[in-house]
Amino acid sequence: MTSFFRAIRFAFQNFWRNIWLSVITISILVLALFSVNVLLVVNVVADAASRAIEDKIDVSVFFTPDASEDIVTTAKMYLTNLSQVKEVTYKTQDEALADFKKLHQDDPALLESLGELDQNPLGAELIVKAKSTSDYPFILRSLENPQFTKYISKTNFDDHKTASEKLNSILDRVRAFGFGLVVLFGLIGILIVFNAVKVAIYTYREEIGIMKLVGASNTFIRAPFWIECLFYSGFAVAICSGAMYSLVIVLNPAISSFFSGANVDLLGYFLMNGPRIIVIQFFALAALCIVSSSLAIGKYLKV
Repeated sequence: MTSFFRAIRFAFQNFWRNIWLSVITISILVLALFSVNVLLVVNVVADAASRAIEDKIDVSVFFTPDASEDIVTTAKMYLTNLSQVKEVTYKTQDEALADFKKLHQDDPALLESLGELDQNPLGAELIVKAKSTSDYPFILRSLENPQFTKYISKTNFDDHKTASEKLNSILDRVRAFGFGLVVLFGLIGILIVFNAVKVAIYTYREEIGIMKLVGASNTFIRAPFWIECLFYSGFAVAICSGAMYSLVIVLNPAISSFFSGANVDLLGYFLMNGPRIIVIQFFALAALCIVSSSLAIGKYLKV
């Protein structure tokens, strides 16, 4: 216990003797942690965006005007029985025509032309919602049945597929950029800790040499620098957690409003997972710092 308390006292001395270097080291570690937490926020928002889009994506199966109600009803029952299908909505020819007129109410010429027709040119429509967007290709292949194919005029899945792929591409790029920032600040943080420990070791190089000559163990010599790394990690995690909590409080209303209808609660997510995130980040950062300091002090132990 005496050795342990001595190690803590030496760690405090190292920390305050090189206070400006300690401040710079902690600042870089805060930036590294902040980039990690921003990437975490991006992932939470990206997942929420993907879920929101998936909830709004559906596929419309348009039937030809000569498709009878029995054909469309049979197709609906067929799709409903598929395990990949979440919901199927039947829109009759009259409903399809009414929606078309409403959509083009500002185009009197088109409506006038439509009124001159003897019969409804639009067919019935089935609106299919899958349990997952990845299920839509299978669902559409299931409709490639001789009983239905000649009555199906088109589907609108390709439009949704393109939009979904573009969104996923953008989100992947944002994640890649965020991961790059994490790696960059992480490497800078390791180098800063390495140099900070080297400066401290250089200050105590003669004392380290004397301690080695009188029989001090490598662990006893390393311990103050390891404890100093715990100081760095603790301060960095505390500062970053406070900054992220403040940022999330500010951003949460705007993000919730932007994704209205989707369950996006950043504040709730961080309040629920915050303690676990803080503990993981502290131990990960402490491990990196300790490894870096161990490498820095290595050659001074060879006496």
